[in-house]
Amino acid sequence: MRRLLALLCVLALLGGLSACRKDEGASFRFPLSGEPTTLDPQTAADDAARTVAEALFEGFCRREDGKILPAAAEWTVSDDGCGYTFSLKKSLWSDGVAVTADDFVFGYERTAQSPVFAKVSAVVAADDTTVQVTLHEADAAFLSRIADGGWYPCRRDFFTASGGAYGMEGDTLVTNGPFLLKRWEHGRSLLLYRHEGYHAVAQIAPSAVRFVIGAEQTAAALADGTLDVCRLNETTDLSTVTVADTLQYLWFNTTVLPFNTAAVRRAFRDAVDWQTVTPWLTAPTASFVSPAASVDGKPYSNNLPPRETVVDRAAFAAALNAAGVTAVPALTLLCEEGENAFRLAQYIAQSWQKHLGVYLSIEQVAPAGLSARLTAGNYTVAIAPQTAQSDSPADALALFAGESATHNRTRLRDAAFESALATAASLADWQAAELLLHDLCPAVPLTVAPRTFGFAAGVQGVRVTPFTDRLEFRHATRTN
Repeated sequence: MRRLLALLCVLALLGGLSACRKDEGASFRFPLSGEPTTLDPQTAADDAARTVAEALFEGFCRREDGKILPAAAEWTVSDDGCGYTFSLKKSLWSDGVAVTADDFVFGYERTAQSPVFAKVSAVVAADDTTVQVTLHEADAAFLSRIADGGWYPCRRDFFTASGGAYGMEGDTLVTNGPFLLKRWEHGRSLLLYRHEGYHAVAQIAPSAVRFVIGAEQTAAALADGTLDVCRLNETTDLSTVTVADTLQYLWFNTTVLPFNTAAVRRAFRDAVDWQTVTPWLTAPTASFVSPAASVDGKPYSNNLPPRETVVDRAAFAAALNAAGVTAVPALTLLCEEGENAFRLAQYIAQSWQKHLGVYLSIEQVAPAGLSARLTAGNYTVAIAPQTAQSDSPADALALFAGESATHNRTRLRDAAFESALATAASLADWQAAELLLHDLCPAVPLTVAPRTFGFAAGVQGVRVTPFTDRLEFRHATRTN
C-alpha cells in the first residue's frame, strides 16, 4: 500500500500536479457585489465581473504591494524603451491545453483600442512562448498599465467555437490563472478551485474560494463564518484594514436648474461656511484626486487655490439670470443615513440659506439607494462618496467626463476639460485639467472617506486592492 501511494505521488509530481502536497489549503468565502455580467476579461466592465476574472486569468505581470511582478511571463526591455520581449512561463489552460504566445496576441487584438495600448504599434508572436511588443515611443508606465489594465490571454480556437457565448457560462470559458471556475450558480455564488495546471500552483495557498453574490457585509457575517473578509461600516474587535481611496463630494446635477451653469455652481460652493463645516469632515480636501493616487510612482499633488467662503449676492443673482432662472426652485439635499451625515448636510443647507437666501430640505437615503439615485440622475444636489477606478489621476478626473452615468454622476460635458483629460501625460497636465474642473465645479470635494475591510478570526494573507472592492487572496491562510 505504501509503495502504491509513493508511486502515485511520483506520477503526480511528474505530471506537474500537487496531489500530495502536505497543506491542501483552506477554503474561503468572499462577498461579490452582484451577478457578473460576463467572465470574459476582455469585456468585463462591472466590478463583480472583474473581481472574478482577476482570479481566473493572468497577464504578463501583476501588481502586489505597489510593485510590478512577473506573472505569466518574464521580460526584457530594449535600450530605447520601445521594445518589450515577454517569455512565457510553462502553464496550462484550465482544460489542459498549453498557454501560447498567440493567446496573448489574440487577447491584444480583442482589446487593441483600449487606452492601455495607446502607445503600442505592434504585437507579434515570435514563437510559441515569446511575445514581442513594439511601442511607437518609450513609456515608463507601460508595465504598470498592462498590470492594472488587464492584458489577458484569450484562446483563439475556443473563443471562436463558443459562438458568441464566451464567458457567459462555466462551460464557455477556459482560464489560465491561479484558480479555475468549478461551478457558477447564477444569482447565488461562484465556486473556484485552485488550478493545478498553473505555473506557480505551489505558491497558491487556498484550495477553494466561493464568491457569495449579494452577501450582507457585516461584522456578524464575519463572526458566524458566512464570510471571511468584507467591507464594514461599523466598529468591530476583529482585524481590519483601512484604505484612503474614496472621496466624499457635494454633487450637483448639471442638467437640472439651477445647476446647469458653472457660475451658479461656483456661487453655491463659495457660499458654504467652511469654517463651520470643516470640523465635521474626517480628512478635509479640496482636490478631486484622492491622496492614494500617484503619478510615476510618486504621490499626486494639486495646485488648487485655498478654499474660502466668498459671498456676492449680486453676482449670484446675475448668474441665475444668465441661466434663465428668476427664482431658485425648491431644493432637496440628499445624504446618507446617520447622525453625522445629517449634521453635515444641515450645516451646508444653513450656509446657503444664510448667504444665498436658498432654502433646502434634507432627505436621508440608505447608501445603496443614494448611489442608485445619483447614477439614475434622480437628484438635484447630494452628498455622497465615490471611488475612482485606479490610483491614476486620470480615473479620478474621468468621473466628470463622458456619457457613462455610472461614473459621470453630474452629467457634466465640457469639450475643453475632456480634451485636456484625453491628452494629459504628466503631473503638470493632470494639475491643469484639475484646475479646469475646479472652475467648472460639477461637484465639491469635501473629505477623504476611508473604506474599512474586516477579516474573520484567523484569516491572514488577504490583500485589499485600493480603488476597488477586489481582494487578492493567493496567499490567504487560516490559523484556526
